[in-house]
Amino acid sequence: MEPFNFTKNKKRIEETVNKHIALAGLNDPDGFTLLEGFIAPTINQTISDNMTTFGRNFPTVAVIGNSTGLVYYFYLDKLFPGEGLE
Repeated sequence: MEPFNFTKNKKRIEETVNKHIALAGLNDPDGFTLLEGFIAPTINQTISDNMTTFGRNFPTVAVIGNSTGLVYYFYLDKLFPGEGLE
């Protein structure tokens, strides 16, 4: 299977993220900008005695509110279920 390419799928990503923004009721007076590229945040699994055990990474895209500066993350496997992007 060919790796998921951001540049080739940018329009599709933007359209899908915009649908999810509308469904979630997110609002920014000046709209949102899709950040270029993928982000791979690590989800922490446990925290004890000042030690964090890191879990797995989830391929993610993000948008930023143009006037608020708030950043919203969207997991690729939730945007495009069944495409093996987890």
